[in-house]
Amino acid sequence: SDFKDGKPIVINFWSHKCSPCVQEMPTFQGLYEEYKDQVHFLMINTFSDTSASDNFVDSYHYTFPVYHDINRQARKSIYVPSLPTTYIIDQNFNVVRGGKGVVTYPMVKDVLDELLGKE
Repeated sequence: SDFKDGKPIVINFWSHKCSPCVQEMPTFQGLYEEYKDQVHFLMINTFSDTSASDNFVDSYHYTFPVYHDINRQARKSIYVPSLPTTYIIDQNFNVVRGGKGVVTYPMVKDVLDELLGKE
């Protein structure tokens, strides 16, 4: 219910123990800085040690919101084949892009710009 305001949603499942996940964190930080007022970012950490992941986020000065899926309930309710996995959801809660693997800035930016009506 926190996300029923008509904004697209980017959901990323990650762990600081996953090197491809770590590789894409600067991408998400840049996207968050560009779109934080227009898009919801749900960076879902799947590692059970929340203090270790929080320390990782703090040490790199990432400012995107991090959620902890310690019991893996989110991962069980949404298909997450491996880490990292990212889904982009439109304003009507439809998955418009997503899947496993590292994403790039242009990949996500193009989808978000399309959803937001930007050219």
